[in-house]
Amino acid sequence: EHDLKFLKNKTLLKIAKDITLSNEAQNIHIELHWRLFSGKMFAKSNLRLFHETQTQSIINREPIATLDHSINILYLLLHGSKHLWERIEWIVDIDRIIRMREDIDWDLMMNAAKIMEIEPMVYLGLEMTQTVFETPLPERIISNIDENIKSAQQELYKQIKKNVILDANQLFLHDLADVGLSQKKNKLLDFILKRLRLTTNEVFVINLPFALSGLYYIISIYNSISDHMSQKRDSCE
Repeated sequence: EHDLKFLKNKTLLKIAKDITLSNEAQNIHIELHWRLFSGKMFAKSNLRLFHETQTQSIINREPIATLDHSINILYLLLHGSKHLWERIEWIVDIDRIIRMREDIDWDLMMNAAKIMEIEPMVYLGLEMTQTVFETPLPERIISNIDENIKSAQQELYKQIKKNVILDANQLFLHDLADVGLSQKKNKLLDFILKRLRLTTNEVFVINLPFALSGLYYIISIYNSISDHMSQKRDSCE
């Protein structure tokens, strides 16, 4: 989708995690990843998932190192929860793997989740797949899903049934209604900083050398202002 010269762009390699390759003739799209997740929040996950048990898959008669299926479930649960389960296929994947594999090492999976500090997201995904598909889960897993996880899952499920894609801006505005003035200022500052954070949208505009990467922030500010003005025009209309 973009010039492969961008793979030498140090800013892109630092802020992003993948680039998409496509074969339009056969309608095939492949993401080439250099890390599983972007952002500091999942730094432990990027490291730990590959350090756990690995296995191999045969593709085109070539052995390819892949995640152990128990750890693969963990990755899929984290990925789906990160994106608020916006695609039903992600829930289908979890349900089918759990039903097909009788040798899931739940202890390995949950111990890794604890070390990576992602247990709430894992339980959210498991509660979601059980709600949607009645996925069979071990009793010890079900008993660890607390009321906060169930409440979050129910709210998320309502939005999915309404075909609503949760937007980060909407979540931010919703949170503002429930906090005091001092917290509002902190949340507002955090929101502004997030808006100024570089994304691939800025990098793919122009392939700059790392010495000039500061110019990407000008593009980011311009994009933020343009988005704000566009939203303002739409609300006036």
